[in-house]
Amino acid sequence: MSRNAQAAGQYYARKNNRVNAAYLVASALFSANPNNLDTITINGVVVTFVTGTPSSNQIKIGTTTNATLLALQKFLNDVSNAATNSLFVTVVANVLTIYSVPINANPTITVTASAATVTAATTAQATTRARIPL
Repeated sequence: MSRNAQAAGQYYARKNNRVNAAYLVASALFSANPNNLDTITINGVVVTFVTGTPSSNQIKIGTTTNATLLALQKFLNDVSNAATNSLFVTVVANVLTIYSVPINANPTITVTASAATVTAATTAQATTRARIPL
């Protein structure tokens, strides 16, 4: 491949990252397992942590914080709700990270939690853009 072709490919890849792959990101750090009836609210959807059998919009508290967050991740990625359908949720250790689809489709992520420290509680299109590194 010629040097000019390689440079052109890198230019368009970077341009595509800026235009089409910008995401909004918010996260919640759980320093311990949530207590019974603690909540997390994501784009207006309230999810309650419970010790008993969960019902609608409830997550059973697991034996570890990570187990609880993995159950929450599964719930949020599977639930059919217009407020959360455009979000993708991941869990690493005790951190729940919430990504929007490309910014043009969903301009904000709003997160509050009674049992976690939230970063970027309200993330708006104009303030946060995470780029995919080359």
